Amino acid sequence: MIQVTGVILAGGKSRRMGRDKAFLPFGKGVLIERVIEVVRAVTDDLLLITNTPEQYQRFGLPMVSDVIPEAGSLGGIYTGLVHAKTPYSLALACDMPFVKPAFLRFLCDMAGEADVMIPKNAEDFQPLCAVYAQACREPIRQRIEAGRLKITGFFDQVRVEALLWSYNSNSLENQHMQLRYTFETCVVG
Repeated sequence: MIQVTGVILAGGKSRRMGRDKAFLPFGKGVLIERVIEVVRAVTDDLLLITNTPEQYQRFGLPMVSDVIPEAGSLGGIYTGLVHAKTPYSLALACDMPFVKPAFLRFLCDMAGEADVMIPKNAEDFQPLCAVYAQACREPIRQRIEAGRLKITGFFDQVRVEALLWSYNSNSLENQHMQLRYTFETCVVG
C-alpha cells in the first residue's frame, strides 16, 4: 500500500443540517468517532481539518485549519495535502460512517498509478472519499485562487482513475455511502 495520510474533513459549516454533522449521534458515540476509527484502520498518520479545533481536542488528533479560508471542501483537501508528510492523502468527510476500511485500503492500493483515485457511481464522483496525490496541490491552489471551488474542476489537469461502485439504497446500512465495489476501474479522460 502507498504511504498515505488520512485527512478527515470536518471544516464544513453545516448550513443545511443546522448543526455540526460530525457530532450527530451514531451508535454509542458520534459520527466523527466512527470516521476516525475507519481511517485509523487504514493508516496511523491522521490529520483533522477543522476551523473549530476546540470542538475536536478530545479526539487527540493533529488538527489544522484551512490554509486558504472560505474555500469549501476543495480548500480542506488542499490543506490536507499541504500538511501531509506522505505522497498521498486519503480524504474522507466527517459524515461518512458507513465506508468500510477494506474499501479505503483498496482505494489506496489502487492509487499508485494516478494523482486522484476516486469512487464513481453511475451519476457522479465521490470526491470526499478519495485519494489525492501531492501532484494535485498546485492545480487545486490555482482553482481556489480563481474562485472556482468545484472539487472535480481540476481533474483535467491531473491523472484521474475512477473506481466504479454501486450501492444498495434499500439497505438501512447503505443509506449514505455504503460502498460495494466491483474492483473495476476506468480511466477518466
